[in-house]
Amino acid sequence: MIELAPAHKTGLVLQRPFLTVAGTWGFADEYAKLIDFSQLGAFVTNPLTWSPRQPANANGAVTQNGDIILHTGLPNMGIRNAMKRLSGKWKRLPCPVIPHLALDHPDHAWRAAELLAQHPNIIGIELGFRHDIHPQDAAEIIEAAVDGELPVIVRTPHQADATFAQRAEQAGAVALTVCAPARYSATEEDATLPSGRIYNAAHVIQVATRIDTLKTQVSVPIIGSGGINTVEQAAQLFQQGVTAVQLGEMVWQHPQRIRDILAAA
Repeated sequence: MIELAPAHKTGLVLQRPFLTVAGTWGFADEYAKLIDFSQLGAFVTNPLTWSPRQPANANGAVTQNGDIILHTGLPNMGIRNAMKRLSGKWKRLPCPVIPHLALDHPDHAWRAAELLAQHPNIIGIELGFRHDIHPQDAAEIIEAAVDGELPVIVRTPHQADATFAQRAEQAGAVALTVCAPARYSATEEDATLPSGRIYNAAHVIQVATRIDTLKTQVSVPIIGSGGINTVEQAAQLFQQGVTAVQLGEMVWQHPQRIRDILAAA
């Protein structure tokens, strides 16, 4: 058993040190036929915004030299509709749920936190941010979410430095997820490629490097996230001092690797 938030009034207990990566496993039980969700410490949903969002018009996913560039526009039903439509599925999952929220206003953060706290199987919130957000703007959203009943995890943007992580901790984050995938911005020369998140094998190396930097700069638990596709890679992050790891895009192509990591723990 792992306690991610020992100082929080409700705590944040995981029975196992494995979570899902926001943006890769869907909103509920889409992968339940491939993975035994009871082996997860928590299910982190795809990003939810305050209001519903439609899919992006451009190409959604492109494979380039082994990388996957994914541009979706964060399509989702919105937080309030998700509570209405997915509440039953979340309640029936054999592991707790942590909604991942992509919000740009403190008032929405507070209202979302209050709403989600009403669900019996939701144990926390993970906040994600644009890659170019100013640390102070992020801190105001974090502080608003922290005012709710649920503990708040913050996923650091890919390029975020120690200042962002420290500001998130000061704002009340109980743990940090390190880190979001890098972003690719399309240019006129390669307009056939979409702008979006890059999923590749190099991500886990970048994650490990950032963990080494941040573990001496913050005191909250760190969750390693991104590019983990072998038992050895997961073990290496634990040796670096992470409290938990998130498993992501391997569920799309090699779900057996996810099962191997879960079985080895």
